[in-house]
Amino acid sequence: MSSMKLLVILEVINFASGYPIDPKDVPISSNSLGIAVFGVAFLFAFILAVFACACCRQRRDGFKEFTNTGSLTNVGFTNALATEVSIFPPPGTEGTLRPDPVPIQVTDSEQPSRPAHFPSTIPDVSDWFVDPDASFPRQQLFYQKEIGKGWFGKVVEGEARGSKVVVRILREDATNEEKAYFLHEAKPYRDLAHKNVTRLFGRCLQYEPFLLLFELYTNGDLKSFLRANDGSKKTLNEQGISLKLMTDVCEGVKHMNDNGFIHTDLAARNCLVTSDLTVKIGDYGTSVDLYKNEYYVAGNVAVPIRWCAPETLHCTSTTIETKQVTAPANVWSLAVVLWEIAEFGKLPYFDLTDDQV
Repeated sequence: MSSMKLLVILEVINFASGYPIDPKDVPISSNSLGIAVFGVAFLFAFILAVFACACCRQRRDGFKEFTNTGSLTNVGFTNALATEVSIFPPPGTEGTLRPDPVPIQVTDSEQPSRPAHFPSTIPDVSDWFVDPDASFPRQQLFYQKEIGKGWFGKVVEGEARGSKVVVRILREDATNEEKAYFLHEAKPYRDLAHKNVTRLFGRCLQYEPFLLLFELYTNGDLKSFLRANDGSKKTLNEQGISLKLMTDVCEGVKHMNDNGFIHTDLAARNCLVTSDLTVKIGDYGTSVDLYKNEYYVAGNVAVPIRWCAPETLHCTSTTIETKQVTAPANVWSLAVVLWEIAEFGKLPYFDLTDDQV
């Protein structure tokens, strides 16, 4: 392009330095004068057009370099949202721009309390690593925003192969016990396929940090849905929607129990609502952070005492000891959830303190 510019400039100089035509040799007429003026104007317009095209091409090339970063190559689909970037770009890729880093990991002082029924022994999670091809490709995962945090680390909203997902990100400094429980508590969502149980969309376990991908449900958790629709309770009751919500929860819990799974923190806050108002058992791991007033925090453990069956707690004047949650204990918690739906998200035993409960 630079050589083309130089040729054009030399041609203009050569044209301007030519000998003038003797007016005696050529008769001047209005037509010939008009043609000469038009020719000069056309020449300068051509020069301006050449320079304009050169500038435009440079700008287009620059923008092309900006968008085609290494993190977006070989992905297989186009990211529709300009604000999205890859959480984990493919190893070894380089580019003039770097994608945003993985969200800052939660420190111990910031992270929410552990679940009350955190196991004392490390559960067996070897079946998660039997098939290495089962892991979702990290380079096809994009995040949009952080939506909360759990005992394990950050929770972000994102997109994977065109589907909206929520990603649980395990802290890189997690212990072996925490890694095992991180996978163990998601096992029912991996193994079960039921319309009233949350589905695990995928996992990334090839290297740390471990990631778990869940489907994103637009109406959020059942607790927030009930609160938001408190003003429409009469209509929802008359249309049978409240009864349907209760039925969905019952069917989801029954399916889990029938297949040997127990929910250790069954509550409206830990159920999700889809766009067609179907309730699914399961959550994104942010409940302790979002609903702090619904847990009794003892040390670094969060106990949902208002939902716990009496046989799952041993209380003294100074301590609270949690015991194993069984299927019958799940039925007790289920009854509390049904009450939450009937009362559109009220706090169980709202007229009592935690100690009184």
